[in-house]
Amino acid sequence: MRHVEHLSLRSYKAIKSLDINLDDLTVIVGINGSGKSSLLSFFQMLGFMQTGAFQSEFVQQRCGGASKVLHHGPSVSRIIEASMTLRADQGTNQYSFSIAHAAGDSFVFTDERVSFKRTGSTQPEAEHSLGAGHRESSLRSASEDGVKPAGVVRWLLNGCRAFQFHDTSLTSPLRQNCSVNDNVTLKSNGGNLPAVLLAIRDGYPDVYKEIRRHLRAAIPQFDDFVLTPMGLDRRSIRLRWKETSVSTEFDVDQASDGTLRLMALVTLLLQPLEHRPKFMVIDEPELGLHPLALHVLSGLLRGATEKCQVLMATQSMPLVQDLIDATGLNPVVAESVGGQTTMKRLSPLSLDQWLDSFSVGSQWSNS
Repeated sequence: MRHVEHLSLRSYKAIKSLDINLDDLTVIVGINGSGKSSLLSFFQMLGFMQTGAFQSEFVQQRCGGASKVLHHGPSVSRIIEASMTLRADQGTNQYSFSIAHAAGDSFVFTDERVSFKRTGSTQPEAEHSLGAGHRESSLRSASEDGVKPAGVVRWLLNGCRAFQFHDTSLTSPLRQNCSVNDNVTLKSNGGNLPAVLLAIRDGYPDVYKEIRRHLRAAIPQFDDFVLTPMGLDRRSIRLRWKETSVSTEFDVDQASDGTLRLMALVTLLLQPLEHRPKFMVIDEPELGLHPLALHVLSGLLRGATEKCQVLMATQSMPLVQDLIDATGLNPVVAESVGGQTTMKRLSPLSLDQWLDSFSVGSQWSNS
């Protein structure tokens, strides 16, 4: 399976310097403010870089300007540097770039390059500079021009999606109607969940059965979704479901926060392979979930990584321990020291001691 093997990152948000190996499932664990979200945000940025919306949507709209993306601002850090090793079918591709603070509180690329090294070789087979001075990534144009390493890198990074289902307020996208036609893949905020479920039910009945089965394992009273388009034009749909013990249909406004998040998570991790992101970034999926639901989530995460790569941040010790027991997972521990995030994998003994301390709650006083 193609995946990201290694990342080196400098001067990005809370991260001053980071070198990390990534597995099919990489779990970042740490208290609030430890910098977990900075790493997840970086992969979210990579996704925007593939769409041509890096400057407008990510830097300006989501972050509020380049100064908010640089480690401690432009007075301390002016350039972000990143280098990634991506495993492909016949070898490894290297992608690196540096972006510098520029006028208008924006970024400009000072370097961008790709290379390919075949398995067993000691030297790169192909190296390509993608130039400097541009404001959006040149991966797309290089790929269209036939630069093969650029095509492979863009294929993987274009499938990088970040998901967070924290907002379950009455005005959240998860609780609104959505277009029936917005049904190809689940949005990062879950706002098209009923449309995606309808498409899965009608086009992938076996997948739909698995979604129902996993939801029943975590919510025993759950029976099935009621996926009926609304209105005279039948163009919108709203999340509804029924339970085994009553004949009344339930509306999304009646769903608890945990139930709604679980419905989105189960759908995300069981989406048909052709619609499932190749690299999923998931931020604290445990929020509001019952321990039984956490066990179901653990199994879904393990299953999803057979076909895609997952990077997850969590504060849930039950979820982490379940993954350790089932897979031998060695989580990445995130800590903030002197205003700088460190991330490292600990030895088994040190990890046990850290997890014990974390579980007891001595480090939760600042959360």
